[in-house]
Amino acid sequence: MFKRKKLIDKSFQLRTTFSIIGIIIIALISLIAVTGIILSDYNRRIYRAISELSPAIARQSPLPARERVLLAERNVQTLHDLQQRNRIILSTMIITTVLLGVFLYFYLINLTNRISGPIYVLSNIVRDLMEGRKPDTRSLRKNDEFKDFYRQFIELVDRVQGDR
Repeated sequence: MFKRKKLIDKSFQLRTTFSIIGIIIIALISLIAVTGIILSDYNRRIYRAISELSPAIARQSPLPARERVLLAERNVQTLHDLQQRNRIILSTMIITTVLLGVFLYFYLINLTNRISGPIYVLSNIVRDLMEGRKPDTRSLRKNDEFKDFYRQFIELVDRVQGDR
């Protein structure tokens, strides 16, 4: 079978791939930034509440000292858990964005290959014709685009060569 190049038309494929990835990454980074700002504000509020909660409960609660301490510890632990969840949410969003970018890169390179491949083959045929050589009119790959156009082009080449 034919050796498959990873990048057939490097300029077109990379420009298209990075344009689409760039748009999606910018949107996701914006979403992460907004979420990060919100979570950071929540974490600051939680930290402030933690630092104020323990002394306030110890001084003002009508509960016995032991119950005040247990209540304070329980609330402080809840606030710590919320802080940790906020970090996990933000980390998950960042990791998802990176993984999506990598996935999109490989998917879009494959997609643009199905477009660039036929154009590359057509360009070789045109070059062969211009140089007076008999072109290699092989079939396109199974998933390539422009198959109808390619068939019509090959018919044209055969007719032009038949007229000689």
